[in-house]
Amino acid sequence: MLKKPGMRAYGSEFNLPIYYLLYNPFQLPWTTDIPIHAGTNYPLQCTVGCRVIPQEEIHRALATRNKDQSPVYNQLLTGTFAHAPHKAGWTLESYVVDLLLKCREGK
Repeated sequence: MLKKPGMRAYGSEFNLPIYYLLYNPFQLPWTTDIPIHAGTNYPLQCTVGCRVIPQEEIHRALATRNKDQSPVYNQLLTGTFAHAPHKAGWTLESYVVDLLLKCREGK
C-alpha cells in the first residue's frame, strides 16, 4: 500500500522510473480554427509534437513556477534536454524505439 498519494510516491514505492507524455502541437507557435474544416493545411514537418520527459525534469520545471501556473514548453527547452538530440524531451518514437526497446530507459 502506498504511504502517500502521488506519482513520486508510486515510483518510490515500486522503484519505478516515471515518465510524462506531453501532447504538443506540430509546431510552436500554433494557431488553428475550431471546428477544423476539411482541406485545412497542416505542416508537413513536426518539430514539436508529443514528448516523453522523466518525472525529475518535469518537477524541476515546476519548481520555478507558482502552484497555480502550468509549465510551458519553453521551460523544458532550457532543462536537461536543451543539449540533447531531442529538444524538450524525447519524441515518442525515439523514446520507444531507441530507449525503451533497447532497455536504456524505463522498465
